[in-house]
Amino acid sequence: MSNLSISSVLTQRIHFLSKSAVNTLLNGRFPFILGFFLLGLLVQPASSQGYALSPLSQLQIEGTSSVNSFTCTAGRISGEGVIQNLIKSAGSASNNVVITVPIGKLDCQNHRMNRDLRDALKSDDHPNIVFRLTQVEVLDFLNSAKGTRQILTTGNLSLAGVTRSVSVLVEGYFDEWNKLHGQGSVAMKMTDFGVTPPSALLGLVKAHNEITIRFHLIAVSDLQ
Repeated sequence: MSNLSISSVLTQRIHFLSKSAVNTLLNGRFPFILGFFLLGLLVQPASSQGYALSPLSQLQIEGTSSVNSFTCTAGRISGEGVIQNLIKSAGSASNNVVITVPIGKLDCQNHRMNRDLRDALKSDDHPNIVFRLTQVEVLDFLNSAKGTRQILTTGNLSLAGVTRSVSVLVEGYFDEWNKLHGQGSVAMKMTDFGVTPPSALLGLVKAHNEITIRFHLIAVSDLQ
């Protein structure tokens, strides 16, 4: 069998390895097998996998005002796309992932604040916050025992009719059910997207410009 044929078989079968089996290979316990596996990665393009966001995913927008702090929780997050296998060695890869957060489903635990936030984000004309992933750089392990990697993601964030490129550090790992987890946070200013921080009571209560978006996204393979 030629090297190309061997690598093709290995590349196809690696999808069906359990996470513990992959960790065993990467820990170097079977260097001979690992050598052929790496050969397969070199000969064949990196494998890609389709994913869809689980409804268990979470996202919050946190901020402060002149009188208190607030947290607005996304009642719904949708997303899908194709990403390359993150179990491979560190490197860069282009991906096709889109994540959508309906502004109407953001809940700040205050009816008036919900309304003011929707007005500030111009939800009538731009009902969704949309993030389109354009680049991923897989960095070093944060926890090799758990398989957690640090991942630098770059994409286009569209908010209130303005789109800007943002970069976010994400902690990524596969759980025991082979679901892909990504969690992290990103700080930004509302005015960067042309948004005027909302205010109430004739301007006596005003949200500060800086906000933080925190997320814990859970993605399920289309093979599951």
